[in-house]
Amino acid sequence: MHLLVVEDEDAIRHALTRGLATLGVTVSAAASLGEARELVAAKRPDALVSDLKLPDGTGLDLARELGVPFVLMTGYGTFDDAVAALRLGCIDFFTKPVPMRDLRHAVDRIRGRLHAGPTVVEAPAEAVVVASPGEGDAVVRLGAAGWTTPDDARAAWSRLQTLAPAASHRQVLAECLQAVGSGRAVVNLRDDRWLLRMRSECGVSWTDEVKRVVEDCASSVHWSSDGCFVECVHGD
Repeated sequence: MHLLVVEDEDAIRHALTRGLATLGVTVSAAASLGEARELVAAKRPDALVSDLKLPDGTGLDLARELGVPFVLMTGYGTFDDAVAALRLGCIDFFTKPVPMRDLRHAVDRIRGRLHAGPTVVEAPAEAVVVASPGEGDAVVRLGAAGWTTPDDARAAWSRLQTLAPAASHRQVLAECLQAVGSGRAVVNLRDDRWLLRMRSECGVSWTDEVKRVVEDCASSVHWSSDGCFVECVHGD
């Protein structure tokens, strides 16, 4: 896979290039939209990792031009930015500083399935917020919770179930929280669908029973050894 990294800060760009190259992907790097477009003219990338704010534009502009799976990073983006990225199919929208582990996970998801599966906009830890894009766009409710013990998991359930209006949503959330001993969950509730991203801190072995129950409730599920993505479309 050929990955294009766009970041105007030299030290961060070099660190990203080195860190992501360890995944066995080919990495090209640029400091601006202009440099990125020159690289694209020579060789079109399969995926993009970009800072949102660049000296001559935004990473979202480049993602829109390329039409490839992408990850955005920002030090001062708004939830309007996050929702705009989601609507374009952003795989992950990170707030800087971004742990290299999380970026590698995002690139692995791109490499494994490209556009397949749901895309989830991150929310602040232990919070429920509402992202209200421009007039006429959908409102997205975002929630997140982390846990390390069964008591923490029950508390996470209490917070996140407010974003799970249907019985199928709550069933999925409960099954996944019970299966993952320590981790983090992010929920997006949109007008047309409900999305869950679950990540385990120490890996998880999904049982056939849990998979069956979740898949019966969901429109689509993508399992991995460190978590899952679940999408429930309203009305299914």
